[in-house]
Amino acid sequence: MAKTSTWTALRNVSWAGLEAVSSVLVSFVAMLGIARLIGASEFGLGALAIGITQIPGVILGSLFHDALVRNPGIGRRQFDSAWTATLALSAVVTLVCVLLAEPLADFFREPRFAVVFVVMALILIPDSAIATFTAERRRELDFRLVTVQFVIARIVGALAGVLCAVGGLGVWSMVVQQWLTTIIGLSILFAKSPYRPRFLLVLDDLWPMVRFTISIIATQFVIQIAQRLMLIYVARIGDLTLAGYWGLADRLVDAIQRTVTNALYHVSLSHFSKVQDDKVKLGSLVREANAWLASFVFPGMILIAVTGPEIIDVLLGQDWVPAGLPVQVLAIGMIIQLRRLMDHVALNALGRSDIAFKAYALEATLALSALFLLQPTTLLGIAIIRALQPAAGYGLIAYQSLRQTGRSGWLDVADVGRDLLLILLVGVAVWWLHQEFGIMFGGLPQLVASGLAAVAATLGAIALIRPALFVTAWSFLRRKHAAKKDATGEAAAEN
Repeated sequence: MAKTSTWTALRNVSWAGLEAVSSVLVSFVAMLGIARLIGASEFGLGALAIGITQIPGVILGSLFHDALVRNPGIGRRQFDSAWTATLALSAVVTLVCVLLAEPLADFFREPRFAVVFVVMALILIPDSAIATFTAERRRELDFRLVTVQFVIARIVGALAGVLCAVGGLGVWSMVVQQWLTTIIGLSILFAKSPYRPRFLLVLDDLWPMVRFTISIIATQFVIQIAQRLMLIYVARIGDLTLAGYWGLADRLVDAIQRTVTNALYHVSLSHFSKVQDDKVKLGSLVREANAWLASFVFPGMILIAVTGPEIIDVLLGQDWVPAGLPVQVLAIGMIIQLRRLMDHVALNALGRSDIAFKAYALEATLALSALFLLQPTTLLGIAIIRALQPAAGYGLIAYQSLRQTGRSGWLDVADVGRDLLLILLVGVAVWWLHQEFGIMFGGLPQLVASGLAAVAATLGAIALIRPALFVTAWSFLRRKHAAKKDATGEAAAEN
């Protein structure tokens, strides 16, 4: 990759990274604050309603997105058709959810579920409207607007949710948070984006996009079904309190994973798609992206895996301690999920999204089979099955990515070896220091010290294992600092 291309990608990733980091922080604060205030039972009810409505929500959001971003022949008419079709389908899906509300309430033995589920289902219509706007901006590599929109919407929604929880609204604080986040996000995109959608439906424009995204949609459906069935399983074998513990652990880790995945996926897809005809360059980009991902994202997952119980204890109190162990296990599983992300994106950029569907279908089938055959009755057993789930499809995605891009398998094996070495070095250092800090401090100071230790261990490991990448990152930061300094100097001179 040329240096200018690298810096362009890093600039886009920095905006997407800002969105990712802010989303993680906001999600952490809001989720933990609301959970502490409303209790496990109320949180379990909200997690159940939100989780089930996310199944169609994610599918509607990805219905045309990748086709709109990837295809250079897409124009205004195709965007308008996608906008109209998505809204129409979201209205139909919302009606289906309303009809299913009472039967689901009977299934969960919880009468309150029906009304909460209906109100959450209605959010599908405005939420689906956001998808076309974000696709248009990402197509133009305008990650700044998308980032600003998500950051502001999530902060306002989180504040409103916490205030409602303080006011004693219970599960409805989670509903208010979701609604405000969606409405504010849509409003900002509509006000700032140059795109103005029209109600137009041309079926001849939709079919090519649907043919491209059908595997992506099927993949998202399989992922959501597998994840939500585990939550439903927990609610059935236990009660809303147990569902609350699982819901917190699952949503906490999943929020981080989805935020990081969405940020890196959309930036990578935009850049990978531009070189899809040059497989050698695409393969080089995949390896480089994997190196950045493993070096700067995996250590965060290691930190969560080490400090999960302390995070839960310090921020939520003893009542929520049962959620700590599942957080640790799921964080380890997230590393497996993220390690195959760039290979997944490369296959989608090449129009081979069917491979990802086969991989996800395989692992979902195996995970759900293990769940219902073994019938674990503890959160630890369920978490282990969930964490190991992505390992089943990893081999298929990695193998097909190597074939499609013509990369050397031995080079990828060496890359994985470096990743494992980095994980081992950072993991051992953070675990040992975390234990030592626990003797000296305990509580919040222990978590802060462990976080600083993780940063130091990560930088040291990168400098040792990937010195060239360390130099590139340092040069990029210096370049940004110099540009900011020059801009400040010019502004001062003008004044």
